[in-house]
Amino acid sequence: MGLLLEQVTTFLIMFGFGIFLGILFDLYRRVIRKLRPGKTWISLADLLFTLLTGLAGFALLIFANWGELRFYILLSILLGFVFYYYLSKLIKIGNH
Repeated sequence: MGLLLEQVTTFLIMFGFGIFLGILFDLYRRVIRKLRPGKTWISLADLLFTLLTGLAGFALLIFANWGELRFYILLSILLGFVFYYYLSKLIKIGNH
C-alpha cells in the first residue's frame, strides 16, 4: 500500500506542477506580447524558459520520487497544464 500512496502523491505533485507551468506560460506570453522583442530575443527567451522550467521539474521530480520518470508522471504534468488551460478559458484568465 505504501507504493501506491507514493505514486498517487507523486502524481498529485506533478499535476500541481503542470498547473504551475500553465500559469508561468500564461505570464510569459503576456510579457512577450507586451515587450514585443525581436525574433532573436524571443528565441533566447523561449530557450531560457524551457531550460528553467525543465530544471524546476527535474528538481521537483527528485524531491517527489527520487527522480524516477514514469509515463504517469508525464501524463500528470500534461493533465495539470491542460486543466489550467481549460479552467483559465472558463473563468476568462489570459488571452486564449
